[in-house]
Amino acid sequence: MADLYIRVDGDNKPINHPNLKTDLMKVYPKHDFDIGPPNGWKVFVRKDRPTLSPYEIFDESVGADIAMGFQHNGLEYKLVGDHYEDYWHIKTISEEEQVAKQQKIEKEFIENTKFTTWVLNKETCLMEPPTPFPSDFDTVQYKWNDTKKEWVEAKGEAFTPQDDPPPKNSIWDEENKVWKEVTE
Repeated sequence: MADLYIRVDGDNKPINHPNLKTDLMKVYPKHDFDIGPPNGWKVFVRKDRPTLSPYEIFDESVGADIAMGFQHNGLEYKLVGDHYEDYWHIKTISEEEQVAKQQKIEKEFIENTKFTTWVLNKETCLMEPPTPFPSDFDTVQYKWNDTKKEWVEAKGEAFTPQDDPPPKNSIWDEENKVWKEVTE
């Protein structure tokens, strides 16, 4: 049984955004939803927003008409069989854009941490130490010794954020002086 429905025009094109079944039941109190949606409506299936790889972006040329609920475009309501669903348009950035992103991450990381021995993992687009994180990294506080290329247990020492090893999948936010998790 569907929980969402979307209004459609005479050509089955969506109008506005999906509506809750409970709201439609108030508008169509005599309609039997067990046999399907009211006339002029289609079942809508919500699809989760996909997680983008480091070199993917939402296609800004699609979805401007429905993007007000999101911070980006790239979402379309697409007719699939007898129902509508979210369809996310994703594109891969060009090789030039990929290289520019990699160079920016490397430059900002080195400027903000002074760790010159770390290398960019081009697959994840994250900086990684030449020596892997210790197995107990999540429970013991370490700092990175760039000269020796090794992790050293902090043992309660005070040190600056630039000495503090960054959490995995993070980048230094210079404005707020904190490590921020990279989610896209």
